[in-house]
Amino acid sequence: MIEDARSYCEDVIYYKGLFYAVNKKGSLAICDVSGNSPLVTLMSPVLPFSVSNADVLYLVASFGELLLVTRYLDLVTDPLLEFASYKTVGFNVFQLDVSSIPKWVEVKSLGDQMLFLGTNASLCLLAAEFSGCQGNSIYFTNDYSEANDDGIHGNHDSGVFNMGDRSIETLPYCTTGYDWFLPPPVWVTPSPW
Repeated sequence: MIEDARSYCEDVIYYKGLFYAVNKKGSLAICDVSGNSPLVTLMSPVLPFSVSNADVLYLVASFGELLLVTRYLDLVTDPLLEFASYKTVGFNVFQLDVSSIPKWVEVKSLGDQMLFLGTNASLCLLAAEFSGCQGNSIYFTNDYSEANDDGIHGNHDSGVFNMGDRSIETLPYCTTGYDWFLPPPVWVTPSPW
């Protein structure tokens, strides 16, 4: 446990030789663990609007830049299964700018980039390098645990969010209602080495 970064537990990423952790407000704890004891630097980048109503926050490394992705959920009741669950309704993306006063700058388009978010580490790839994938999109899997204290089920909510028109499509494999009872998928990136 790094005591000075205790409340920064929304997401953690290893980025440019340091660990970056984000809290629910979009503030960062930057941890250097290369010495005998951890050195923590706290940073509160200015946000264009509050992220306090975001349900999940992610940190993603994107070709040398650090992104903050906010995910928004709605509570829905499935008429077939008769219980409430969460469903993703949107995302916002911000890029860290430390050129003067640190701030999160909203990103309206990812261009050819695709973000992959979920239970395991998030990543960014180029659509041109992967047949069948679309750029300017966020691919997401469910990372809501059925063990949460509020008694609401996770529904293995997975899909593709289009940054251009802000629409959400189902992932190709998620075409039946049976995915409610399967473990959520994880992203795997094969290594050529």
